[in-house]
Amino acid sequence: MFFVSMPVKTLPDEHLPEFVRIVGDAYPAMDLNTPVEREKAVERFRAQNRDERNHMFGCYRDDRLVGGVRLHDFQLHLRGALMACGGGGMLAVDLPYKKQHVAKEIMQFFFGRYRQQEASMAALWPFRPDFYRKMGVGYGGKISEYHIAPSSFPLIDPPQPVKRLTIDDCEAVVDCFNEYAMMVNGMILETVPGRRIRMEQTQSLRMVGFEQDGKLRGYIQYAFRKDKTGNFLVNDLIVQEFVYLTRESLLALCSFLRVQADQVNRVVIRTHEDDLHHLLFDPRNASGHLIPPVYHEIHTTGIGIMYRVLDVNRLWAQLSEAKFNDESLTVTFQVHDTFMPENDGPITVVFDHGKPSLDSQIAADVTVGLDVCDLASLIVGSADLSSLVRYGRVTIDNSECIRPLTRLFLTDHQPLCLTPF
Repeated sequence: MFFVSMPVKTLPDEHLPEFVRIVGDAYPAMDLNTPVEREKAVERFRAQNRDERNHMFGCYRDDRLVGGVRLHDFQLHLRGALMACGGGGMLAVDLPYKKQHVAKEIMQFFFGRYRQQEASMAALWPFRPDFYRKMGVGYGGKISEYHIAPSSFPLIDPPQPVKRLTIDDCEAVVDCFNEYAMMVNGMILETVPGRRIRMEQTQSLRMVGFEQDGKLRGYIQYAFRKDKTGNFLVNDLIVQEFVYLTRESLLALCSFLRVQADQVNRVVIRTHEDDLHHLLFDPRNASGHLIPPVYHEIHTTGIGIMYRVLDVNRLWAQLSEAKFNDESLTVTFQVHDTFMPENDGPITVVFDHGKPSLDSQIAADVTVGLDVCDLASLIVGSADLSSLVRYGRVTIDNSECIRPLTRLFLTDHQPLCLTPF
């Protein structure tokens, strides 16, 4: 069947109710089943669109809205460099128009829009990772979910006081968050208007923070979840954000979680920190599951945030102040990109003590062949190059360069994103 290209354009406000209907059908778990629920969702979208970073677009066929997306103008911290990054979320296609290239049209618009705006990276939360990987989007960092008994957290003696935070503390929260974001690879910076809108829309907002020298140095945003048995005396505490800038703020917030043991069954934390179990007295979850011969289950792990290189040439220019581990090596990357052919082909990067620059006149020490999705994963620090070579995802023509290449892309930890979009 021949498919006609469909225009993607700014979604007018009067089409927002129809887009919400499409979203409700695409994501039934959102429970947008009644006119009242859909109207509430329309008002939430309108409120979120007050954030000037957010933009709504619709895909049309014969003037009929058949799908849409919300795009975000973000600032991404990557390896010590700060760069523009396009965020894509709430992609939805009207059910009668599925398998008619609507999503592909929207994604091409998404990537093209931010490439034209000179952003070299894009990010998204995938409803299906395999769908986006076919479009050259690479896996970001993994996250682990712990279900921890409160008594397993360390307790400071004497206790350090934490304070309840409200929407009036929005600016202090954003300052704390952004300082943390510049310490942690992969984070998207916050804005005060954007955070305020989120705080206004968070039902039963609960936050506590720890101050040092009059400044907020860490905080937890959390919610309670009832036990599945219906016992109203049994609850889990779900940590939605855990941000800390100092050892003292970490331990003060852990102590806060520790003293909830009288009314909390388990504390649920999602983290990128591989060593978190060393902080805990007993990191086991409640499953009782043993992995042979005798390994106790402590967390479950998932992949989520994904990244796309939009402009390979511009990427290296925007990473000129990034940190690639003091390695000196000249690399020709033979990039394969069928979804954005303008990225397809070779590019030579000179790494001088970890600082990259482009120079096609210098002979390369090694040629690296890889798909653009794997390039994205290497850039953000979520993949080990030697593993990709072993798995056949990456080819190199000089095996002596495997170790320095691997060191080149190493980061202190998996990239982290705490921004929902």
